[in-house]
Amino acid sequence: MAYNKMFFDIYKECTEFSTTEIEQFLNNEGARKRMDYKSSLLVKLSSGVSMGFVPAPVVYYISDQKPNN
Repeated sequence: MAYNKMFFDIYKECTEFSTTEIEQFLNNEGARKRMDYKSSLLVKLSSGVSMGFVPAPVVYYISDQKPNN
């Protein structure tokens, strides 16, 4: 629950989502939001669109440690 409060505060401060919208998608996995880049720009979830990849000195990935077979 502490994470939801933290995310709520961030979304409320930084985006145009209403309190109701934030509560819905944080408290109900069935109400998750899926947005294209144009929609995310409108609600200030993102601030721009990348036109390519920038080389990075470090790359991270998450694995469930299961083989790919």
